[in-house]
Amino acid sequence: MPPNEQPQYWTDYLALEQERYNQRLQWEQQMANQVNILGTWFDEFAAAQNSLIQQFGEFRVDSGRRDEVTRNRIDQIDHQVTQVYHHYFPPPPPSPDNDA
Repeated sequence: MPPNEQPQYWTDYLALEQERYNQRLQWEQQMANQVNILGTWFDEFAAAQNSLIQQFGEFRVDSGRRDEVTRNRIDQIDHQVTQVYHHYFPPPPPSPDNDA
């Protein structure tokens, strides 16, 4: 093997990493689309809520409790997304030593 040519296993590894990268980009695009859909649903919900407030008058909401529930839900979603991501995209193996 010429000194500047990479071994086949390394070429195969780089091809797999490129495929993983492309899958990750696709997955991230799908997640972004889901976030956009959720944002649309939230906007629709907010519009409906505002309509109800206009129809029935203002009502008091415990904003501290609402914020706490919202933060907890966001943390749960973040944890689930992280678990899914690490399931489909585990960390890569260490690179081979070039000293050997």
